[in-house]
Formats: sequence, structure tokens, C-alpha cells
Amino acid sequence: MSQTPRDYLRSFSDLTFGLLGLQLRRKPKPSQCVWSVRQTDLVVDIGANIGQFARSLRKRGYVGKIVSVEPGSAAHSALVRAAKDDPDWVIFRRSAVGETFGQGSLRISQNSVSTSLLAILPTHLQAEPRSEVVSVESCDVVPLTHILDSSPKSKRILVKLDVQGAEAKILESAAETLQRVDAWQIEMSLVHLYENQELLVSLVTKMQRQGFEIWDIEPVFREPHTSRLLQCDVTLVRC
Repeated sequence: MSQTPRDYLRSFSDLTFGLLGLQLRRKPKPSQCVWSVRQTDLVVDIGANIGQFARSLRKRGYVGKIVSVEPGSAAHSALVRAAKDDPDWVIFRRSAVGETFGQGSLRISQNSVSTSLLAILPTHLQAEPRSEVVSVESCDVVPLTHILDSSPKSKRILVKLDVQGAEAKILESAAETLQRVDAWQIEMSLVHLYENQELLVSLVTKMQRQGFEIWDIEPVFREPHTSRLLQCDVTLVRC
């Protein structure tokens, strides 16, 4: 079989690293490491958008239960369509996750993924003009504890929390729930992108006090002109 330029490059890299007594390996995604090594049997996907995270788990071989939660009406409809042929992928009714039961005003961004219950700050708009709010929708708000109580029974839970600035309030309101979760993947900001949000250092400190330690950090969102890191996914596991 003939080799492509990429094959030659890989062979050359393997040879070079081999001469140095090293092996070159592709770094696995942190979420893949967590669900496989920690033997996760339930993933709760908070802020699922149109199901990107759940689909990526399936592609990597995760076969356990998934519960996805999404507040935006258009994104929720797309999420339902994405999961229609997967019996182990449950779509929760259209809801945002918050401190208590109630109603919220959801600011829908042009790019969909920046949609939030919180006001978007100029720093975010400057870095990503498509985060501009184009409409506002009313949505139900439910606490994280209720989501977990409504989910299938499990031994090891991974919660992916992508709530655009509302992380601290959700975690604080679910303090007793934290110990039911084995691993977290939380999108955290290094600069203020949403009104009244807490930043990475504060969130990590709070999680460490609850008995969790950092497993991995993966860059997510950079300021395009300076390449400054603005958001990352922080994966934490229970010690």
C-alpha cells in the first residue's frame, strides 16, 4: 500500500522520537479519559445545545446513559431530533438549570452557543461578535438536584456543565448533590464574559473544598486577535 505524505511524516516523527527513547502518542480527549477510566455509566449534559457533546461521546465509544438539558427552543428541537434513534439518550424537557424552580429570561445569541440567562458583557462581544443577543425567550428553570433525581439510576455520574456564566450559583445551590457526582466537566472563564459570573480560580477553589481535584484542562475559546485564552473546560474528579 502506498504511503501518503502524512504517513511519511508520522513515520519520520516515530523514528525521531524513537532515537530519543520516546514514543509519540495522540493525546486523548479529557472527557474520554474520565468516562472510561472512572467507569461512568451516566452522563448528565447541562447546556447541551444541539447535542455536540453527547454525539462526541458516542463517537468515542461511550455506550452508557446520557441525559441532556437545554433551554433554547430551537436548540432543544434539534437536540430531540439528534437523539431520536438512541434509546439511551434522554432529552429532558426544555429547561435551564438554576438555583431553584422558576422562570427565566433566556438571551438567545446569534451563534446559539453563547446563549445565557445572564447578560453578555462587551468583552465577550468584542471577542465573538456573533454572541450578540438576537432574541429573548422565557424558559423553565429547575435545580440540578431535580435533574439528577429525574435521571436513570447509576453508580458513577459525570456532569458536563456548560451554562455560560451561571456555574457558581448552580454549584452552590447543589452542595449536597456534589457528592453524588464522580466527575465534572465545567466550562470556566478566565475573564468576565457574563454579568456577575465567577471566574476559574474561584470555581476551582470551591470544587477543591468539596473534595474534587483537577483532572484536565482543555482550551475552548480564545480572543481571536491576541490568542488570549478566555474559556476552558476544566475536568475534575472526586478524590
